[in-house]
Amino acid sequence: LRTAWYKNGRKAWEETYKDGKKDGLQTAWYKNERKAWEETYKDGKKDGKWTGWHKNGQKMYEGTYQDGKKDGKWTYYTDVGNVKYKVTYKAGILLPEFVAVEGGTFEMGSNSGDRDEKPVHSVTVSDFNISKTEVTFEQYDAFCTLTARRKPYDEGWGRGGRPVINVNWHYAVAYCEWLSEKTGKTYRLPTEAEWE
Repeated sequence: LRTAWYKNGRKAWEETYKDGKKDGLQTAWYKNERKAWEETYKDGKKDGKWTGWHKNGQKMYEGTYQDGKKDGKWTYYTDVGNVKYKVTYKAGILLPEFVAVEGGTFEMGSNSGDRDEKPVHSVTVSDFNISKTEVTFEQYDAFCTLTARRKPYDEGWGRGGRPVINVNWHYAVAYCEWLSEKTGKTYRLPTEAEWE
């Protein structure tokens, strides 16, 4: 057991080790004695539940690690306790959140538009799921890092949770194939009719 203390005599953090590696619950506190975070390790790797708190005592985040990588549902909170957002990880990969779209038949095309839009015709689409948001820089950057690809330029607008830009169709397909391989689920780009 290793423990550190603030100058005022209050506990700052406490962690346990086994055979020279972090193992078990690790806890840290703010100077106001409220918990800052609790993390679990196994054989030196992050493994198990992780929770963080704002200085006012409200939960900041909670989720799990498995074998050193984020895995499962993670929830992030505002400093007043409201859910900010939820995400799901699989072996450290941030997965898209999906919504169900009910299939149906609709009229597609335009008789007054470009040649490739003519003629108006009926299209039937089956039920499908689609990502609730566009793929983010955070998601795409992880793909680039893990596959040794160059990350796309963000035009100076920022990365993180912003929609990824400057990605061509071939790279978008490669991302879907990679995500499918990593998760064991099928990911693909929507068809033109599904976009409509």
